[in-house]
Amino acid sequence: MRTGVAVDLASGTAAGAAQLLVGHPFDTIKVNMQVGSADTTAMGAARRIVGTHGPLGMYRGLAAPLATVAAFNAVLFSSWGATERMLSPDGGCCPLTVGQAMLAGGLAGVPVSLLATPTELLKCRLQAQGGARPPPGMVYSLADIRAGRALFNGPLDVLRHVVRHEGGWLGAYRGLGATLLREVPGNAAYFGVYEGCKYGLARWQCIPTSELGPASLMTAGGVGGAAFWIVTYPFDVVKSRLQTQNIHALDRYHGTWDCMTRLYSAQGWQALWRGFGPCMARSVPANAVAFLAFEQVRAALSH
Repeated sequence: MRTGVAVDLASGTAAGAAQLLVGHPFDTIKVNMQVGSADTTAMGAARRIVGTHGPLGMYRGLAAPLATVAAFNAVLFSSWGATERMLSPDGGCCPLTVGQAMLAGGLAGVPVSLLATPTELLKCRLQAQGGARPPPGMVYSLADIRAGRALFNGPLDVLRHVVRHEGGWLGAYRGLGATLLREVPGNAAYFGVYEGCKYGLARWQCIPTSELGPASLMTAGGVGGAAFWIVTYPFDVVKSRLQTQNIHALDRYHGTWDCMTRLYSAQGWQALWRGFGPCMARSVPANAVAFLAFEQVRAALSH
């Protein structure tokens, strides 16, 4: 199937919207488990969120990824599509091999990381903060800010706080290293496993991959989404910790490796997989829907 950048942009946008609407509540639970105490369970986190903020609390922090979902998935899928056309000898008419799909996915992870890091910093701060929002007109003292007691009204409020008190605009890129370690190998696995599953399902049904139905595409997408997190989940835990910590604290983490080793030393390997259950519960259906939307929109716009 021959496609262009515009088709990949539109298809990626559709995939991102579908993925976000299905998966965000599970993501909220995951982040609360990652940054909470060691005994925080998925059900406990969900009850606390709903009890404090109501059912809509499960969509807390949605504004930041919703505002950029088009750009995020447009970058991911158009980067993958561009690499697909570059690697394919016939300009993208024939599907990639699994190895080529992994290479294309890994390369797509680099620009995605540059967009994902500040977006997820805003999202994680809002998802992780406990209690009610600050009263209207509330102005926090420098002592409150340094003690990590500031609460935020929304993503723009978080961004203003980071720029003013956490190192300027570069502060929004805290956790970039961990994000790259998640996105590059993660997307290599994501697209590689997705294409591999498509080949396997097509061979089993004795049809070309272009004729696979919605159920097969959703199966391949769900397995690909699971592969992403199995490969990279500890780096996502580290990223969430780095992005939600109080940078003025004396015991703050000093980078990806410091965070990972200290978590392991203090709480064991389980700390690096905290929240994995809700993450997988989100990833499989969200990516099944995302890849179905991507393939259907891409096919419709290519004809």
